[in-house]
Amino acid sequence: MIKPQGLLLLGMALCIVSCSNGSGGSDDETAGKDPVFGYIADTWVDGVFSTEMDDYWHEQGIAHSGANYYLFPKPVEGTGHSCRFDPLSPYFQSWIGLYTVKDRDGVTYGINGGVLDQEAVIKLGIADQTGWLKDFARIPDPRVILDGSVPVTCEETTIDGEPGWRLTCRLLTQADVGEDNLQDGLPALLTVPANCWSSRVSSYQEIMTNIVFYVWYSAENRELNMLYLTGSEYLDLQGTAHDYLPEILPELEEMARNVTVR
Repeated sequence: MIKPQGLLLLGMALCIVSCSNGSGGSDDETAGKDPVFGYIADTWVDGVFSTEMDDYWHEQGIAHSGANYYLFPKPVEGTGHSCRFDPLSPYFQSWIGLYTVKDRDGVTYGINGGVLDQEAVIKLGIADQTGWLKDFARIPDPRVILDGSVPVTCEETTIDGEPGWRLTCRLLTQADVGEDNLQDGLPALLTVPANCWSSRVSSYQEIMTNIVFYVWYSAENRELNMLYLTGSEYLDLQGTAHDYLPEILPELEEMARNVTVR
């Protein structure tokens, strides 16, 4: 999601785009630009991070350009770091965010003749997770693959007032907590102390990420839009299985239904 040289700027990036308290400018200034998260649950930081995705996508053979707008769970009680890094939190390794993918030479990414290319849109998420694990977790060769044992589902839906699709899938990947996490120079929200994970999961442990995608096209913006809602599934060091998406999905779905690119 963000290059190493940009990690120190994450704290400054918070709230630079739209959040539940309103957008960063007038309607004319933001129309067709940054999406608006009209509702952010109390368990999430009330602000939006954003990252240009061109480098990550191009590394995976995706020629289009675009951006990623995403949220972080609030800190663990009594600490400064996000619940995202706490294996006992249902928000462990969870994301909610939105990709906007610009048309290129009049071609829309992932849609051809009104038909959704499921493999192409899932590839956006694989590229994102791969880049995040390389740059944030500092894993040189992270594992991020589609779990072929779980069927990909796809159904038509309406999202942001537009016709679209709702996809589900599961990725086999790794947690972003491990022995090489930076401890200095990052905002407290993104600092990952070893004592928050080391007794519960192994360093960069393999996990499963269950995902719900909402995909639709915005003719006004000439962009493909793709919301992603994720929860982790893993076995901890005590042998206890955790599957968090069912617990947090209603909350994530409510937030998703209040995202607009209009």
